[in-house]
Amino acid sequence: MELIIVRHGRPVRFEGADGIADPELAPIGLKQAEAVADYLQDLSIDLVVRLHYCALDKLPLLF
Repeated sequence: MELIIVRHGRPVRFEGADGIADPELAPIGLKQAEAVADYLQDLSIDLVVRLHYCALDKLPLLF
């Protein structure tokens, strides 16, 4: 078994905000997600964590 942990891409930042529990990905975060998908595309992925932005990161792996 091999465990691969991938942190989500950079989220949208809101100046002066206390934070949002599950923000959208910033444009750079989407590019980061695509880069991770490209890197991992030849692996067989058995499990993906389904938090909103985590799922957005891994979405390219599913297609």
